[in-house]
Amino acid sequence: MKNCLHCGSNNSDTARYCLNCGNMLASDTHQLTLHWRENGIEKTRSIDINDSTNKKAGTIRLGRDPDLCDIVLSDPKVSRLHSQITFNSPQNQFLIENLRENNPILINKQKLVRGSQPLNNGNTITLGDTQLRFMGNDLMPQVSATSLNVEVGRNPTSTLSISMLLPIISTKKDLRQQPYFVPGVITVIWVVLLLSSLGNAVLFNFLIALFLGFGGFYFIYKLCGKRKPWWVLLIPVMLTPILLFTPLWSLFIWFFRDLLPGKALQEHSGFLSTFTAQFFGAGLAEELFKALPLFILMGLSQKFNLPRLAIQDPLDGIVLGAASGLGFTLLETLGQYIPDAVQQGGELIGLQLLIVRIVGSVFGHMAYSGYFGYYIGLSVIKPRRRWKILATGYLIAATTHALWNTSALLGVWALGLVGILAFCLLTGAILRARKMG
Repeated sequence: MKNCLHCGSNNSDTARYCLNCGNMLASDTHQLTLHWRENGIEKTRSIDINDSTNKKAGTIRLGRDPDLCDIVLSDPKVSRLHSQITFNSPQNQFLIENLRENNPILINKQKLVRGSQPLNNGNTITLGDTQLRFMGNDLMPQVSATSLNVEVGRNPTSTLSISMLLPIISTKKDLRQQPYFVPGVITVIWVVLLLSSLGNAVLFNFLIALFLGFGGFYFIYKLCGKRKPWWVLLIPVMLTPILLFTPLWSLFIWFFRDLLPGKALQEHSGFLSTFTAQFFGAGLAEELFKALPLFILMGLSQKFNLPRLAIQDPLDGIVLGAASGLGFTLLETLGQYIPDAVQQGGELIGLQLLIVRIVGSVFGHMAYSGYFGYYIGLSVIKPRRRWKILATGYLIAATTHALWNTSALLGVWALGLVGILAFCLLTGAILRARKMG
């Protein structure tokens, strides 16, 4: 028999709710559920306090080390073994304890530096930058049978509410908080715009390029996991194409392609000579040019005290560098490659080339610029080695760019290898930057 903690009446062993008062009955197991968001993905984990697989009997441990913890978080600001949850049977209550005094946790935004604190349903637990919502199966709020909208003795699962029939009524407030809700709405709008532009090849190509380009950038942005104001992200996207229309780009062409050996060679030139020309004429020239908006933002933030424009760490550099690469790709593709392709092979060839170039910019221009941006951000937090750091990132980005432009001479397989290399470099930089916080 199960004894109700609220009214003291006896219930059958299989009952979940008290037949007398309608409150939820305590179970022999003490299971809790944690909800949190990690890398833009909603996660849920249910675990019993007495599970035999727990790292410590009667305890649920939270932290970053999978060898020590039952709930493992990837947040670099979370300690290896950060906190633990236990269950107080006499009081029928879960308790959370902070294990790192130098890295306190937050319970409902209140610091818990040392000791333990009771947990109630709906409490938020913050470890580092990760916020978890706590639910315990033994901690249902005390409500009457009438507030449950069921009759005493009737199984509450038999009820059917209007919010069950029309889920959007109860979830509309949470829709905008979902990571892919806004992109989903934008996709719908973009499809409508594409339908309205059928027959107008120039407008259709422009809309396709924007959608695919910003979709690829959003992918990189979510990988970084750092929020930036949308208007700040648009600055390098627009500033890079604007700079391309200034005499500054002509100066770059003269220096890297006329003064230095960066002029395009004939089609049947050897691999080494073609690589050299691409290294100077495309790699060094374009990667430095795409980095100019980042240096401009850094200068403006320092001169006018605008912290939102500042590049404070490698993640800022990656995101803004990728945004600059997107702006460069859009103008280069729509302004140069697509018109030439349409003139030579028709609109179908132009559309095919557009899709390939814009989608490929994720491991192309956005990847090179994002990778160099990592070093720009690193130079901010390591100012004593700034020039060494910047030179290293610049040369690696330029070399990867030149390899991509040259690898077609070796075959399609070489293009694939260089593309994978570029994406691995970017992903590795993102992961390292996230660990650095």
